[in-house]
Amino acid sequence: MNMTKTEFITAINQLDKAVSTTGKVYRSITADEKNISFLRPNKTEHETIDLRELLDLFVSEKSPNTTIAKKYITGRVQSPAIAIINSIKSSSLSLIANSSGMKIKSKKSTQNIKKEVKSKTNAETKFFTEFAKLIGNKYLLSESVGKPIKSDHTFLNSNFREYDFDQKVLYSIEKLLDALNSDKNFNSKSLSHYVDGMTIYHPILKTRIVEFDEEQHFTPARNETLIATSAFLESNLYKLYKKICGDLDYINEDVLKKHRIRSELVKVPKTFKAFVQWLDDNSVKSSGYIKEKSGFEFLGGRIAQRAYYDSLRDLAHLSPKNQGFESIIRFPKKYFEDKANCNFLNIKNDEIRVMIHLYLKDIYDLKL
Repeated sequence: MNMTKTEFITAINQLDKAVSTTGKVYRSITADEKNISFLRPNKTEHETIDLRELLDLFVSEKSPNTTIAKKYITGRVQSPAIAIINSIKSSSLSLIANSSGMKIKSKKSTQNIKKEVKSKTNAETKFFTEFAKLIGNKYLLSESVGKPIKSDHTFLNSNFREYDFDQKVLYSIEKLLDALNSDKNFNSKSLSHYVDGMTIYHPILKTRIVEFDEEQHFTPARNETLIATSAFLESNLYKLYKKICGDLDYINEDVLKKHRIRSELVKVPKTFKAFVQWLDDNSVKSSGYIKEKSGFEFLGGRIAQRAYYDSLRDLAHLSPKNQGFESIIRFPKKYFEDKANCNFLNIKNDEIRVMIHLYLKDIYDLKL
């Protein structure tokens, strides 16, 4: 179904609500030239979806679902994105049918007829499926295995001032925010649902956050946060992540492309501010991948925000509100792809489990 941008905005603004396939009702939906704003059930703070990303998904995919949406939509807003698209399609079909004199079936019966298209498993889901087999499903929380993480599992907030960190940790965060050119003006909202995974009371891994890091996590902004918080990171993890962040070929071929940036770097920027200047010098157009964000009001803000959020997860175990937590475990997708010399989705499942074993031993000195 094709629509112009203007028609798309009009269609969204005509929606009273959008209902997900699991029955969640998203309300107060409005659209302008840049973003779609909406409210989740029982929430009072609006969230946004990049309009161009949603329109791209709408016109490119016949039967999108949340897995497919992850290829187009940044942030954890795939479910409302699909709900809005389905509502637009439903409304459009009704208008077409009414204008042609067709008899309209009830919305419920129409939905029952539709068959959900099975999409390929994404990398994160594949990783956590194999990780669960390795450590035992009962010890793992992850949306990828059908057990989403909630605020009562871990304290994670967008405002670093809410963690009750000691002065050494606070100093490091202030330092990294200066490097990220932040105005340090953050609201207070839970980020727990953004966590990829958690081990719970595992006999060896204990209780801790577990992240599977894809290309978008290895930016000049992330490099700055690693430097600022190095004293609190596992030494081997710090060295590995610094090495990946400094890999020019990987940045040009994977990291920038993940952010829909077509220009290529001649060398890795020494600072994030130099990278932001490079974006400006190369007239890189704003998109949902690099747009301004709260606390980072400049082109490249989304990149800085992700690096900041990564650091909050890195340091979360040091908060008294997460008492009993061990330090974070991070798995870079690139590690597996370099070992197997192929795309992660093409690696055999048993090989992934072997590599997880080796990684835990080499980086964290943990033996499962």
